[in-house]
Amino acid sequence: MVGAGVDIAFDPLSYMSWNNSTLYMIVRSGLGVLDDRAANIDTVEQIERSSIDFYATTRSLYRQNRAAKINNGKVPDADLPNF
Repeated sequence: MVGAGVDIAFDPLSYMSWNNSTLYMIVRSGLGVLDDRAANIDTVEQIERSSIDFYATTRSLYRQNRAAKINNGKVPDADLPNF
């Protein structure tokens, strides 16, 4: 959400005012969501076909992605086996 707020703050079109500028911003945001969905539809369908529990798989993928973002993509040393 912070990133979206920064994107809006630095977008020069968000400060311009003309007829139907609000409608333009709504349509622009809707097209952005649609584009994100279209970019990921194949991946989501593949996960849905290959998983036994789609919700549990999606939750696990979210948690793994969140942990990677928190750790800047580095694997914590505590999770590695001691050989």
